[in-house]
Amino acid sequence: MEAQKDTFILITKTTENTGYYENPDDGNYTFSKSVGLTTEELLSLKYPDGFPLFFPDHKTIPHLSAVTLLTILDSVDIHVHHIEDNELDQLKNIDKNKIIACGISTTYIYSSEELSSFVDNVKQQFSGTPVIVGGAGISLHTDWFETSNADYFIFSDAEEALPLLIEYLQTGNNFDKIPRLFWKDDDENVQSNRVDEIPDMDTFETTKWDLKNNGMWPPAILYESSRGCPFECGY
Repeated sequence: MEAQKDTFILITKTTENTGYYENPDDGNYTFSKSVGLTTEELLSLKYPDGFPLFFPDHKTIPHLSAVTLLTILDSVDIHVHHIEDNELDQLKNIDKNKIIACGISTTYIYSSEELSSFVDNVKQQFSGTPVIVGGAGISLHTDWFETSNADYFIFSDAEEALPLLIEYLQTGNNFDKIPRLFWKDDDENVQSNRVDEIPDMDTFETTKWDLKNNGMWPPAILYESSRGCPFECGY
């Protein structure tokens, strides 16, 4: 009997190696320059208890995107191994027959070339395992999917689509009911069930920050926002 595939590999980008503040040709360099600190000085800043202030990795203060995915997968009883891209070798002895899929968050991925290289590395490590991509980077640049070797792309919010996609990968059922899903047909043409409407977030499960950090809430939670919110939020 074939082993039940009940393990999901969640892979996020190693935040310290993004080069986010390093390239003078990148608009993000303005932040580093404006505060008068070098990249090394920015990355060395820490909270009083020793946690890094900028770009903490998933072992210290987890990012919202990663914890959101962990919450979604926890709701459907899927076991998750969460690693960063420089930790792939840690899973070289894992039973690959039990892996249902590898998921890549495109938070802190800034180009199609970077994503393509990331996907290829994952496929080399987990040959034959479907690779799912999603998150802010690729949702803003949907053409990245076409140029990568990823098998599936979940556009925007994953609360509805990811459990349905996992069900499909396990049973082969209900593929046509998966919203926000991009895939490639037999001729490598991109197809999609794209939905642009914002879902009712009140129906989503509260993010379980204690799924990381040894069952405790982290000492700080990183909140990412931008000016010009159309909903006139007051935070």
